[in-house]
Formats: sequence, C-alpha cells, structure tokens
Amino acid sequence: MATESVLQVIDLTDNYVDDLSQLKILQSFRYLSDVSFRHSSDHTKGSNPICDQPQYTAFIAHCVPNLRLLDGQ
Repeated sequence: MATESVLQVIDLTDNYVDDLSQLKILQSFRYLSDVSFRHSSDHTKGSNPICDQPQYTAFIAHCVPNLRLLDGQ
C-alpha cells in the first residue's frame, strides 16, 4: 500500500543545489507550498548556486504548482 506525501514546507538553504534538473523531484509533492533555497532576512543561512540562475524562480513555480512562498516571499 502506497502512502501519499503531505509535505508542505521544505527548507533547502545551506545545501549545494547547483542544477535545476535536480529539483524536478519536487513535482511529486502535490501539497508543497513553501520552498526555501535562500533566506534574505537570515544572513547565517547560505543560498544555493541555482539562485543565481535567471530562470530559477520560473522553474520552481513550474515544478511546484501550489507554490505560495518562495524564499519567504
């Protein structure tokens, strides 16, 4: 019997995510709505290399259809 993930929030700051294709897995979390790769208000947390890519925001929005917050905004 398979169970469905109800993951809603994921914080991936301080990880070394450097390839947008690594994030396609996020599509499988249909309840995911809050994703963080960097924190603009917390300077102790680092961002990921993907944050410097121009298509970063659009790609995340495409992978996470129920996205309400990206990086706290």
